[in-house]
Amino acid sequence: MLKTIQSLSLTDVANALELPVIHTEKFNQCDTSIPIWQPAQYKTDPRFDDHLHKIFNGRSTATQQDNKALPLCLALSTEGVNWLNGGKPGQQGAGINVRLPNSSVQRLSEQQIIAPVDKVRTWPLQLSEIWCVIFNTGIGVCIVEVAYQSPGKKPHYAIQSPLEIQELNYHLARNKQNKQTLPLCWAANADKETTPVLGLAGIVNHLLPPLKNTNDTQSLKSLHWESTYTYTVAEVDDSTDDENFRQQAFRLARKYTDAYIPSSGQFANSEYRFFDNLVHHFALEGCCTLIRLSPNSPEAITQFAQTACRMAYEPIVTLVYSEMVFLRAMTQGSNIDIDLRNPSEQELEQLRHYRTRLYNYRLNSRFAYVSGLTLHNDFFQHLRNTFNIDSLLKELSTDVEEIEAFISMHLEEKNQRSLNKVKLLGSLFAALVLLTDLTGLNLHTLFFSSPPVPPIMRGLFWGAMGAIIFGFVTTLKPKK
Repeated sequence: MLKTIQSLSLTDVANALELPVIHTEKFNQCDTSIPIWQPAQYKTDPRFDDHLHKIFNGRSTATQQDNKALPLCLALSTEGVNWLNGGKPGQQGAGINVRLPNSSVQRLSEQQIIAPVDKVRTWPLQLSEIWCVIFNTGIGVCIVEVAYQSPGKKPHYAIQSPLEIQELNYHLARNKQNKQTLPLCWAANADKETTPVLGLAGIVNHLLPPLKNTNDTQSLKSLHWESTYTYTVAEVDDSTDDENFRQQAFRLARKYTDAYIPSSGQFANSEYRFFDNLVHHFALEGCCTLIRLSPNSPEAITQFAQTACRMAYEPIVTLVYSEMVFLRAMTQGSNIDIDLRNPSEQELEQLRHYRTRLYNYRLNSRFAYVSGLTLHNDFFQHLRNTFNIDSLLKELSTDVEEIEAFISMHLEEKNQRSLNKVKLLGSLFAALVLLTDLTGLNLHTLFFSSPPVPPIMRGLFWGAMGAIIFGFVTTLKPKK
């Protein structure tokens, strides 16, 4: 699996996604066989504790045997990101277009918001960075950073309203089996018929081929992936009143459009708000950091999305989400299928591996604090509470205790059965010795004595020996 990801080239992705670059003259002028995934250091806040940096970048080994050859963190090459945006080698392209459904367009038009590309239904999208992080628990997370704007350092259009982000998040980050996920279209391919790529998950499937080829080999049989989780960072101006400010964060986190009107009581339990101009909202579908700016906002606030959110809060979201996926898979037993009535040695080994995975997580991937800053730790704890991490861990720990008790009991019973068999065999030989003592006969006497042993005595001896052996064989026969 990991060799497949590491060997994936620019040509493979360009052909699979039918990128516009494959039709350009410059395509053949560069080395397209270079792997698209490159080892990298994931950007984290320097104020994080050392163990957090190690979890992202510093591990030299991994739980899964085949993970040892893969760097813990991979980044999509700059060339690959350019090409995914429809560009040519060495330059960005025209970006990706998303066509919203009529229902979304109608809701936006009621707020005097029209499509920026063709004034009908199409909105622009730019891929900024793409990362693949494999944690020590064996869980991998693919991080796709998206900006709803035209490509380039000075885009001719950048979305300003959270209402647009709500609609785009809702349709681009649906579950993997949801047929309502919107197709993506590269702007340079607007006039050509191409195979549709469904949502952001469609791009990820081509960047990580094993995710969509889980039936190709036996080794990928247990491979699965969760639904797309979003971390949305958006800015609003200071004219937004407080109720709308909190409501927009609620919708952006949960992928709700304004078709759903939340009650004010929903905000208190799901948000963290240390400052009036910043609010974090947490949900199982996603989370959001909403920033309220004014003309007089200090640089720390105007740059908050590019500094704190990118370097601190995004890594925390990635880490805690991986914890949730790991614990949920463990507690729901999706990784093992064992008949506990009569487990084989191989199945017992699976249970031991299940137990070891939990110990590895608790020792190497679980901690109380991420840094010495209150804001980082509060964000971290709020997200863990939303994912119910502590309850999942408690339930899993109980399961593992029961597994340990089951393995111990099974081994004790197995050893006791073996000991009983040894005792029975010893009793059998003792009975045979007693028979020879009582009759004064043995096998040598029966066959070689002179004069021969009378037939009656010979029959009694063999009959008694046969009854003893039959009785022990019946006792040793396993019960159903």
